[in-house]
Amino acid sequence: MLEVRHITKKFKIRKKTDSKFKDFFRPKFSDFQALDSISFNIKQGEKVAFIGPNGAGKSTTIKAILGILHYDTGAIKVFDKDPKTQRKEIAKLTSSVFGQRSQLLYHLPLMDSFSFFKIIYEIPDEIFQQRLERFVKKF
Repeated sequence: MLEVRHITKKFKIRKKTDSKFKDFFRPKFSDFQALDSISFNIKQGEKVAFIGPNGAGKSTTIKAILGILHYDTGAIKVFDKDPKTQRKEIAKLTSSVFGQRSQLLYHLPLMDSFSFFKIIYEIPDEIFQQRLERFVKKF
């Protein structure tokens, strides 16, 4: 289902000096190695957790798997599809949520939290009810 083979990813990071003028007109960059030969397999039905400290490359790896971010070297196969060239097909088969805090409002009951965001994002009643029923059944 998921095969990750020796993927690497470097980012260019702007270096700051003591001169904002030089930083603006002649910026200097250094490489940051975000992923360094990451490899693993996950079989269909297998449950895994992807944990590690901040900056370990968890989000970068997941974004590469989903085709949101292109890795530099290596290979990835998701349901035998390549995320670099078949991102839309993979998106139909997977889901992900990124973020550092919950969208739910902890001081409100769950349904009130959903209703609040329905109003904020101007989701029509019929669509809201359809989505709510679908997610209640699924989860």
